[in-house]
Amino acid sequence: MIDMLTAVTFEMDDAATAVAEIAAQLELTTKLRKNAVGIISCYPEFLETEVAKAICGSLPFDVVGCTTMGNGTSAGQGQMMLSLAVLTSDEVSFSAAVSAPLGKKEYL
Repeated sequence: MIDMLTAVTFEMDDAATAVAEIAAQLELTTKLRKNAVGIISCYPEFLETEVAKAICGSLPFDVVGCTTMGNGTSAGQGQMMLSLAVLTSDEVSFSAAVSAPLGKKEYL
């Protein structure tokens, strides 16, 4: 079985506050399984202020992701938002990798 945990923050200026908000929502001490991986999606300014870096650094698993101009979860939606989904399982293992940029495709 795979569980998915989610968390969001709109705090893009104060890394400590953003990390605390994400940690409180994820409840990792009780919900994290043996294996996990994070998928982050955020407004570009979260990278510029290094809030995304602080959040990723606070987590005990690999995180991959991308920037976006809009975000939405069951907790809310917005443009200037960071969302994090965590896949976690005792039976399934995960690995994170980086790919080359996706090429421009022409569709019929």
